[in-house]
Parts: sequence; C-alpha cells; structure tokens
Amino acid sequence: PTKPLSRDEQADADLQSLIASFSSEVASHVQPRASRTDGSDLSPAHAHSHETANPDIGPTAAGDISPDSLFPSEMSCRQAFDSAFYCQSLGGQFNQIYRFGELRGCSEHWSNFWFCMRTKSQPEEKKASMIREHYRQRHVKYKVGPSSEDVWQLRTELVEDAFNKDPDLLSDEALGIVRDDSAR
Repeated sequence: PTKPLSRDEQADADLQSLIASFSSEVASHVQPRASRTDGSDLSPAHAHSHETANPDIGPTAAGDISPDSLFPSEMSCRQAFDSAFYCQSLGGQFNQIYRFGELRGCSEHWSNFWFCMRTKSQPEEKKASMIREHYRQRHVKYKVGPSSEDVWQLRTELVEDAFNKDPDLLSDEALGIVRDDSAR
C-alpha cells in the first residue's frame, strides 16, 4: 500500500511534472528538417532562420495575407510562464507602478500560461485556431483598455529654465509652498 503524499511532496511532484512538460516542449521544437506546405523540404538552417526572423508567424503563413495571418497559431508555454513569473517579481511590479501608476494584478499573465497548458492536449488544427482566437481577443482588449499613456499628461506650455534655479535660494512663494502662519 502506498501512503498519501504530503502537501510538500505533492507540490514537488507537480513541479517536476511542469518541468517535464517544458522539457518535452523544447524537445518537440528541435526537428532535423522542416517541410513546407507544398511538401518540399527546407534545410534546418533555413527553417530556423525563418522562425528566428519572426517567431509569431510560422512557415505556413509566409505567403498568407488573410486577417488570420496577423495572429500567431503557436504559443510558448515557457514564455507565458516567464511573463507571469516576472509580473509577480519586484521588477515587474515596479514596471507596473511606473507605467500605470498603480500595482496591477498578474492574473492575465497566469491565465495566458494556463490557457497554453490547456491547448497542449488539443489536436494541432484545433490548437492553432484556439491560439489565434486567444490572440485576437487579446488584441481587441488592448485597443480599448488602459494604456501606459494614461498616466502622463500632455504639457501645453514650455518649461523655461527648469534646472537653472537653485531651490535653496528661492522663496517659498516662488517654489509654490504655502505656509500656514496661524500655526505659529
């Protein structure tokens, strides 16, 4: 009889399973030869250079000009995980404050990761269409959602001599400081 796993042992097993899925993803991307849609073979160097030039567009979409060709049909679970993990990090949170003026959640990044993991069990054709639809929905959301430009205000007047004045020598009035004399 096997004893039930403790919480830590279960977490370790889940982590090992996740790492194994990443390893299998990397192994599945290493192919000795790639083939075109017309059946002819490409040399590995040519296939790799095409993928490196634009990783979002696969070799089958090279001549495709339909609207669907704008959205990738493949998704890297490793990149999605890295993005979600970075979002949770101190640097990622600092970027959120800088860009948006507030701490923002990372649930969208984690949703992308788990979406990618769910697509792994789908047949290739369905997987490609699911990923294209996912990217299409994200594209629409980013066009109507908040932007990093929302934090900054357009300056309408030129700032003259911004750094030529010594703040130690200026009066409170020149600095815009209002003092409450009734407190004295």
